[in-house]
Formats: sequence, structure tokens, C-alpha cells
Amino acid sequence: MKLLKRLFRTCRSRHLPQRRIGTFTSLQHLESRTLLSVAIADYFPTDTGNVWQYAGTDMGVPATWTIDTPTNEFLNGRQTTRFDVTNHTFTQYYEERNYSVDSNGLAWHKRTGHEPGDEGQLLHYTESPHSACNLLPANFETGSRHVMSCNGTANHDAVPGETLQTFNQFDIRVIGFEQISTPAGPFNALRLDIERTLTVPEANHRSDIDETWWLAEHIGLVKLDQVIVNNGELSEDLDYALTFTNVEPPPPLPDPSRTFPSGLSNGAAYDASGNLHIAYHDTSD
Repeated sequence: MKLLKRLFRTCRSRHLPQRRIGTFTSLQHLESRTLLSVAIADYFPTDTGNVWQYAGTDMGVPATWTIDTPTNEFLNGRQTTRFDVTNHTFTQYYEERNYSVDSNGLAWHKRTGHEPGDEGQLLHYTESPHSACNLLPANFETGSRHVMSCNGTANHDAVPGETLQTFNQFDIRVIGFEQISTPAGPFNALRLDIERTLTVPEANHRSDIDETWWLAEHIGLVKLDQVIVNNGELSEDLDYALTFTNVEPPPPLPDPSRTFPSGLSNGAAYDASGNLHIAYHDTSD
């Protein structure tokens, strides 16, 4: 069977250098950090109309990407947001990924995209877990570890009419918060180290995927490092950092108990349109 490309990230392969895939921060380092509670909804925005732009390298080649969220889709009984990932340097590579963030936490539901074939034609693919793949709970602590299996099916134009069985194993460690610099500015970002193993027995295939995500509160993904090894060969080695986003954190709420020197205190609130309304009260005798 022809080995699939983008579905299992085998394009632009070269021999794997001597490096360990999936090297996490040491347990001793984790133990030295203060444990903090995290709500994933604060770090993974799912509003439609969001746009993030990134710059970095893809297999050593300067590259740029855009992620946008054009629509919601109902999958596996849950509302999901579709994240469209466009590589502007290798323009024939494009992928859509469906995630949900709700009381169940962060879940992956589907990915679909296209890639160039051997003769330059576009080949389409889809991979879906049998049910929602719950990656992280709604609330968790820094220093925690989350391991799960998500099995599903895949279809690819390279093998028309066949449905392939896929087996995914995720190992996610919540490292903590790190100060990072990006072209869009500095962020105090939540770091996730993610190991994913994808096996496709019918294709005699295994992918070892090592990722690090940095997520900023109310902004989302601000930096990513990724290495993918397919059947012992390096297929992807990329890194990118945020250059622009239209996602803005909510404005800080004013302190309604604040007292002014004149003896006036204020109560303030935002209306449904985001306009600030302040009511002043005379506190003098």
C-alpha cells in the first residue's frame, strides 16, 4: 500500500538525526514549580472570526502560517469550532481541525485537509476519532499529566474507497507558565508538552509526534514547536511564533469600591455592547 503523505506527515522526509523525541521537562523541575489551577477555556479561545498569524521555519525554510476560526460545526453531540490552518510558504498544504471547549474540557473531533500528490494533483484526507477525543479536562493544575487513547478512522484519495483504522495515544504534561518573546510581544504563557503516537496497522505505519504548545490567557496559541518522525524518518521539524492576532483580552473590570479624594465613589459595569457605564455616589456626610 502506498504510504500516505500529509495524513501521516511523511512529506519532505529525511534521515532522522540523533535526537530524542518527546523529551519533557524533568520531574524534579516540575516539583520545584508552584502548582496553579488552570481553566482551559481561558487559554483556548473558540469564538468564530478569530485570526492568528505566525512566522517561523518549516524544515529549516522560513515559513508563515495563518489560523482562523470561520465557523462552528456540531460533531459528536457537541458544538465545535473549526480551526483552519494555512501554510503560506508551502501553499498546497492546508488543514481544518475541529475542537470543542466546554464543561467537558478540550476535545479534538476531526481533521481534514489536502496535500499535493506525486503528479501535482491535490489529494484530500480526513481523520476522525470514533467519539470526541478529550485531551484535557475543563480545569487542571500545572504539573499534571493526562494520558488518553483515541481510536478512529481515516480516508485518503491515495487509497480511494478504503477506510483505514487509526490508533492514537496522547501523553500531555502541563509544565507551567513561562515568559516567552514573540514578534507580537512578550507573553506569560502556559506550556504544554505533548507526545502523540499514531499507528495505522493496515499501512504498516507509525508516527511519533512531539509538540510543545505555549498558550497565553485569552489569546490562545502564541508559540509552537513540532517534530514528527514517520517510521524512523524525520518528516516535520517546525517552529513558529505569533506575529499578529485580532483576539484581545477582555477589558479589566473597575473596582466598584474605589473612593476618590473628593468623597465620590463609583460603581461600574459593562453593557452587552462592551460600553462602560459608571455611576458616582456621594459618600460625604
